[in-house]
Parts: sequence; C-alpha cells; structure tokens
Amino acid sequence: MEIWAHQGKISPNYPGNTLADFNQAHEIGVKGIETDVCFTAPDKNGKQRPVIHHPNKDGAPPNESLPSLDSFLELLKSLPKLSCCLELKEDNEKLVSAVVDKITEYGLEGRIYLTVCQTRVPFLQLEASAKLIFKARVQNPKIKTHIIATFPFNLPALARKYSPDIISLGWLPESKLSEWFFKTFLMKLVNLRHQIKLVQDAGTKIIGGIVNEEKDFEYFVHLNVDGIMTDNSITAMKFIETKSP
Repeated sequence: MEIWAHQGKISPNYPGNTLADFNQAHEIGVKGIETDVCFTAPDKNGKQRPVIHHPNKDGAPPNESLPSLDSFLELLKSLPKLSCCLELKEDNEKLVSAVVDKITEYGLEGRIYLTVCQTRVPFLQLEASAKLIFKARVQNPKIKTHIIATFPFNLPALARKYSPDIISLGWLPESKLSEWFFKTFLMKLVNLRHQIKLVQDAGTKIIGGIVNEEKDFEYFVHLNVDGIMTDNSITAMKFIETKSP
C-alpha cells in the first residue's frame, strides 16, 4: 500500500510544506507528497507568482521565504521516485494555466497529480472545483489529475465524469465527525468497499485520508484502498509493514 505524506510531513511534529520536509519524506521512502499551490498577492508591479502553500494569500505581500513553484519543481525533478499531489488553492483558470505550463516545462506530467475538489468547501480550505480538470487537459492532455471526494456517495459516477487518475476520500484528521460519517452514516447508505473496487477495476486509484491514527489506518486497509494520505508517515509505514504478507 502506498503512503503519501500530507504537506510532506513524516510526523505531525514537523511544520510541513518546506523543501526540507519534502526531502525527508523522500528519504524515508514514501510514494508521494501532497502540497498546495496558489498565487501571491500582486507585487508593486501588479505581478503574481505561484508559490507553495502561501499562508496568507488574501492581501498579503509576497513572502520570499516561501518556496516558489520553480524551486519546488526543481527539487521534485531531482527526486525521481517521488510523486506529488499538487492541490490548487484558488478556483481560477489563470492558476491552472500557470501551473500546467510549469509542470510541462519541467517534464513532470508523469509524477504530479493536479488536485481539485469534487465540491468546493471554502471553510475547509477546499478551494478548487473539479471542472478545472477539463481546462488542464485541454492545455496538456498528458496531465495527471486527482479529485478529493468531499461527498463520496457515488465514486463510480465521479470517476466516469472526470476520469481522474486518483480519487481520495476526504477524511478530516482527528475528527469524530469524519469517523462517524464514514464508519456509521456512509456505511448505511452505500457499499463503499464495492464502489472502491469498481473504480479501481476501471483504472483509478483510491487513497484514504488524511488519517493519522492506527485505528483509521486499519479502516482504510479493510476498504482495500491503494494508499493512505497522512501527516504521520513514519507510523503509517511501520503499520503497513505489519500488514504485509
């Protein structure tokens, strides 16, 4: 089973979204990392630049300490075994165009999964709607895509509509609400394990997460997902090793 480091974290004690974090995640052998991309606020010349995980993008001045998209892509290119789910943090085509241009320039179409949401939920910082996938594919048909399923009631329909390479199940870490929603409410409505198999058989990977606790790792192992997204990569990797035949 694949382990994906949310924000590049190998442990919840790490800050995440830094080039050092991404390097450490690569060193411990995760399949991939997740990070965000958005524009800075306009500079004095009115220009914006894509950066990795700008903490205060609304009205904030450009912060030179943040990794630029270029510096991140240069690092990723130097780590050929590492993949990335790159989540768009703005719901606009201008950002899609800028990011796809850069992915293409660096020749990383095979390892970066442009990430959007099934349905925007801004208060959960899920900003980019799934329709942006179509814009990205027009620009570069080779681009890989990943959808966060905010309401995973019909995964096969979601897969048919957008044909993503990955669907992840939108679980909030350390959330009693997520635990109740998936393990109680959703279980009564749909056969999630069966839906996952149908989607996998059609060629789309399924990732569970963000999950950080062993009982939740166990839940997603039972669902036969392809991978887990976590802030706790070291613990997740040790847990998965115990489940290997």
